[in-house]
Amino acid sequence: MQKVTVISLTGHTRQFRLTDEAYTNLERYLEQARVRLGNDPDVNEVIGDLERSIGERLDVLAPNDEVLGANLLRG
Repeated sequence: MQKVTVISLTGHTRQFRLTDEAYTNLERYLEQARVRLGNDPDVNEVIGDLERSIGERLDVLAPNDEVLGANLLRG
């Protein structure tokens, strides 16, 4: 059995289904980006742009609402 998490990303009305490992990887990636940006006044805008870009990629990887695993989110 595998745990699936449904997420929403900035700029997308569609929700994406990720395995627990994929969700953890995505969450870690976005948190690392937030840390690297530090006190940048545009941090929220940049994170939003990242989420929009990731959502566009996920649309291509899972056009039929497939569950995305961690292996699909690499590279």
